[in-house]
Amino acid sequence: ARAHRERVKALLLLNTGPGFKNPDALAQWESMLERAAAKMGEVGLEKYLEGSRAQAELLGLHPETEQAAEARRGILRAGVPGLQRFARGVAGPVPNLVDVLHEIDLPALILVGEHDANFQRASHVMAAKLPRAIRVEIPGAGHVLNLDQPEAFVREVERFVRSTSDAL
Repeated sequence: ARAHRERVKALLLLNTGPGFKNPDALAQWESMLERAAAKMGEVGLEKYLEGSRAQAELLGLHPETEQAAEARRGILRAGVPGLQRFARGVAGPVPNLVDVLHEIDLPALILVGEHDANFQRASHVMAAKLPRAIRVEIPGAGHVLNLDQPEAFVREVERFVRSTSDAL
């Protein structure tokens, strides 16, 4: 949005954050992702997905649902190397955008799950700093909003798209 403003009409920010101002917090985040990537390699994806934290982060709070089973099949098809690359190369190296968020004058919907402890604070920071942001907390949802509370997820995205349709 900052680099190519002309290509962006609005932002959907789902269980994400603006990076870390504190280098220790960034190091802790990267360390957590590295441990997860290493564990995937050690035990394999089937075993990795048996862990409660992995389930909550990748399959949602209701891993017994058909939607979660479908997500599980997709994760297993991606394989260990693909997920390790994601953890280390996408989720891990988070640039610090906290101090430049005010420059992004676009409609923004910030969705966060009520039980997504890793991104609660970040969602508040983004809502405070993005000039045209709306923050919505989805009750009963964790990190995987669309699996945890699919109806609420779709309702909020549709509401945002309708409210910004002139901009889109």
